[in-house]
Amino acid sequence: MARRALEIDPSEAKACNVLGNILNWRGHHDDSVPYIESAIKLNPSFAAASTARAYHSVMTGAFENAKADMQNAIRLRVGDSGLGLCLPAKALAELHLGEHEKSLETAYLAMRLRPNFWLVPSTLAACLLANGKEATARDIIQQLRLAYDRISGDEFAGWLSSTSPSSSTARQR
Repeated sequence: MARRALEIDPSEAKACNVLGNILNWRGHHDDSVPYIESAIKLNPSFAAASTARAYHSVMTGAFENAKADMQNAIRLRVGDSGLGLCLPAKALAELHLGEHEKSLETAYLAMRLRPNFWLVPSTLAACLLANGKEATARDIIQQLRLAYDRISGDEFAGWLSSTSPSSSTARQR
């Protein structure tokens, strides 16, 4: 449907962003970039496109870029209910950059704003593990297993292609 929307109106920033997001979350990271960048170019104040660029950066391991992109998305989303959608990418970037306490603060804020966005509790669990709070992380992981019982741990972790081999023990818990 996103491709069809772009056939109808190639200058539609939302359609560019949707297609870029779809490609990105399906693992076609290189193919997603032109669509996400087009969305930003067409509408520089479009917060969802800045958020998409930040997630792309996290998924491809460009964590410093992700933090910068996310700061822009957060600035654009202040007062917007979508702010909670931005924060998991920021928390994951902070986590990968070794800013464990900061990542946990960000993950808790995301949990307060968007507890039902599937990426929020999984991000919180990863941040809790990095901060040595294994019992709380295990509780969240168990809740995720119940909510997503048809998805294996590897499939779930596969949604974020930047998962490093060093974090595989966190996935197994």
